[in-house]
Amino acid sequence: MILACIAFGQARAADPDAYMLELPVSLDGAYLGDITASVTMDGRAEIERARLHELLFDRLAADVVGSYDLAGPGPNLVALETLRGRGLDIRYDPAALAIKITADAESRARRRVPIRPDPEADPDSAAAPARLASGVSFNVRPEYVHKDPSGETGWKPTRIDYRGFFALGGFDGHALAFEGRYDEEEDESFQLRDLTLIHDEFEEAIRYQVGSFRPPSVSRFAITDDVVGASVERDYRAIRPFQNLRPRGATSFTLEREALVSVEVNGQVVATERIGPGTFDITDFPLTSGANDVRVYVDDEFGRREVGSFNTYIDASLLPDGLTLFGVSAGLTPETSASSVWELSDKFAFNAFIERGFSDQYTALYSLRTLEDRAELATAQRFGLPRNGGVISVETAASFSPDRKPGYAGGVLYAWRSDASDDLVHQLSLQQTYESAAFGIETAGPVAATERLSSQFAGRYGMTIDDWGWGATVQRQRFGGDITETYGLDANYQYDGLSFGVQLQHVTGDDDDTRLLFSVSRSFGDNRARVRATTDEEYEAAWSRRPGHYIHDWGGQVVAARDEQDESLNARVNYVAPRAEAELDHVTIDNGAGSRSSTRANIGFGIGFADGAPTLGRPFDDAFLIVTAHESLEDRRVRLRRPGADGVEAMTDRFGRTLYPIPSTYRAQNLQIEVDDLPPGYDVAAEIETFPGARAGYAVTIGSAANNTLMGTLLGADGEPLSLRVGRLVRVGGDGEADPVRFFTNRTGRMVAEGLAPGRYEIILLPDGDPVATVDIPDDASGLVRFGTIITGETS
Repeated sequence: MILACIAFGQARAADPDAYMLELPVSLDGAYLGDITASVTMDGRAEIERARLHELLFDRLAADVVGSYDLAGPGPNLVALETLRGRGLDIRYDPAALAIKITADAESRARRRVPIRPDPEADPDSAAAPARLASGVSFNVRPEYVHKDPSGETGWKPTRIDYRGFFALGGFDGHALAFEGRYDEEEDESFQLRDLTLIHDEFEEAIRYQVGSFRPPSVSRFAITDDVVGASVERDYRAIRPFQNLRPRGATSFTLEREALVSVEVNGQVVATERIGPGTFDITDFPLTSGANDVRVYVDDEFGRREVGSFNTYIDASLLPDGLTLFGVSAGLTPETSASSVWELSDKFAFNAFIERGFSDQYTALYSLRTLEDRAELATAQRFGLPRNGGVISVETAASFSPDRKPGYAGGVLYAWRSDASDDLVHQLSLQQTYESAAFGIETAGPVAATERLSSQFAGRYGMTIDDWGWGATVQRQRFGGDITETYGLDANYQYDGLSFGVQLQHVTGDDDDTRLLFSVSRSFGDNRARVRATTDEEYEAAWSRRPGHYIHDWGGQVVAARDEQDESLNARVNYVAPRAEAELDHVTIDNGAGSRSSTRANIGFGIGFADGAPTLGRPFDDAFLIVTAHESLEDRRVRLRRPGADGVEAMTDRFGRTLYPIPSTYRAQNLQIEVDDLPPGYDVAAEIETFPGARAGYAVTIGSAANNTLMGTLLGADGEPLSLRVGRLVRVGGDGEADPVRFFTNRTGRMVAEGLAPGRYEIILLPDGDPVATVDIPDDASGLVRFGTIITGETS
């Protein structure tokens, strides 16, 4: 399973047929981190030399790493074919969008996998967040109905969603997060949906919360609901995501607000749909065709992010030996899922779980849930089979309620994937689950058998070799007294940017159905076209452009579809401006009885405050960066870019400072600094590194008064150069806060000192420590200042 969020199409590489991607790197199947790579559609790849050295230097024998000369001077990117051999096999897997490395036993360094911080995740090495920061993002969602069977047309009631936080104390401090909505159609137009006080212990990956939250659903048989109360949880996924203990995600995900959901299978978008709030299972989507790696992305008013990563149907994972995860929470449940945070029921809920890796091949989980006078117990035992034999998970659960008989649930799951280094890859997933009609504690009173899924069997076998993929799927569901069986065969082939797929599916039940589906898709850079058709006279044609979420970037999609009941046309376009993001979505549906046509806009922007005045910018989620150009840069524009990317992430403009939405917390992110027409000798930092905590705001000023570079020549009393001398510049009459600036001279006596503010400086030569001359940097200086030649009383 891919273990990192991949940013598709973020930049074009030097090769016109190549793309710059952020790809996960694994060593013998273990996730190491992400790397920037230039890849082509025919499977060629180049990766960052320096980053590869960072990932491998402490995991392989020193002589093996040294033989590749990754740390020395050379080009930024290196071709994979030049790295093979010498104990390593490094390959780019286009199907998994990953860099996979295998090493023989002699090449590996002797090391243990620590539970301590990853050496790359050092908050102290990054810029410090503001001690006091706050911000809020808004999303204004006007909608106009052009046509409706009811005859009601015109503007719909205005709705505005907002989300923000207050952060106090910097990285180790506290944060108050909130979320709400304004809806003029509701009796109470303003509603505060969530309000949570958060404090994280970074080293131990422990999160404390007071307010509204949702406890984790640790078992497929124990799906939790929102609670207003208190909790403590060891949460590696949120606080230490770089320390990838196991594959992220389960088989379900939850949407707290309406969003555009995109589903990708092996990097290809197979479904895009706007979905309302609720909890969804991956089997709710038509993903039984060629599903090796499935990712679910949510694109809402607060940005695009990954909410689920799935390996077909299976979520059977193992913890490292000795690692324990736990969580405890208690509180009252809201009246409804749409209730304000203040509208609570009298139902008391308690949730607790503990999960421990007793060895690298055995993990056990135990959980307890109570709701009023009802209780539910769940367990999971996960076993790793030797010789890459896969993982077996046995899960059981029981529920107890005074007004019904005990309910029971259980399941056995098996997942196996052959060695990823082989050209021929096999994957097998099997699961059998059962739930009695009385299982569950969400509702009280008797439950009819037809209202609950009694049992389900699902199996999937897939095989890939080169550009070909084949698969077979079988599924049997018993819902009360009704039985539905589904059988499928599928195949896909990729050639020169084209992807061909065919699927045969047979369903038995109340209405037997057999259908054959054909699909063809083609990539054209950032654009993609797709055509799908079935023997049931269902057709779909789509074009899409994937946005990179850079300033002035845009994306969109046009989908025309037809089935037995409906004809529809959907057109969507989005645009990223320097201080806002906008989306326009038009939908027309004709179902024979009438047609409906509407256009909706989403306009998002954010306001952030961090150690200064409020700043308007693009909408953000949990962290932001405010960028200000120093007055010495006058009207010069400052731009920020991700390393290796063509697009601009943030830039100052005529309105001054700007705001950049940091995409994720507890992850290091570097942004390169560019300044238009930078004066010669003006010294600015090359990049900014951020590592935000639970919620954070940063304020950074590009440039400073100490921006000058001083250059000149020092001669001795005899007129000869003061060669190879070391000294320092000390400001005369300074406040003592500025550190002395060190310099040295070359063989001709030439000296260069950087980072100097206007003022008078004494030139002090070491080791004597006595001033030998003074120089002045004018108040209007900005950049390179030359003082010519100074003859000192020193002996050359």
